[in-house]
Amino acid sequence: MKKTLLVLSLVLLVSSVSFARRLETPESKNGVGIMKNGSTFTLFYKASQPSRVKVSIYDATGKLLFTEVIRKLDGFSRPYNFSKLAEGEYTIEVVDNNQRQVEKVNYTQDKVENLINISRVSGTTNKYLLTVPRKSDGVISVKIYGNNNQVLYNQQESVQGDFARVYKLENVSSSVLFIVTDSKGNVKQVGY
Repeated sequence: MKKTLLVLSLVLLVSSVSFARRLETPESKNGVGIMKNGSTFTLFYKASQPSRVKVSIYDATGKLLFTEVIRKLDGFSRPYNFSKLAEGEYTIEVVDNNQRQVEKVNYTQDKVENLINISRVSGTTNKYLLTVPRKSDGVISVKIYGNNNQVLYNQQESVQGDFARVYKLENVSSSVLFIVTDSKGNVKQVGY
């Protein structure tokens, strides 16, 4: 009886140590993550061991648009450019030796707005710089208001490519307000 009890307690001790060891070192699962930056979706993949990974991209109707196989890696990040695709929902499927993971992404084309910048020329009190970078051919409207909402300048400026102009405002003793509107309706108001 004592011998049986001793054997059972040893078996119990060995099994509890083995069970505790499994809890301390859990199995690592494969992971997939997707990050959007503009028209690019970057796929992040991490696995517990190197394997063959197949990445496929489908449109909303289930039509296969792209597929590639990445071999013998336990982790990678891979960018996929959607700029030539129509807006809509897409499916990114990742299949490795152990599992299949599916991620849905929604692609929308981001609007690129022109950056209208107005700044005071350093070291002066009455000179201001207006810049409109990356502006396509068109027209911008520039209005400048001074003392008591007095119109100091109101003109249409013809623009081809980048645009920059320095405005020297004479006889202005109070605040100045710039209102610049481009052909797409973007408006920038800056007061000094």
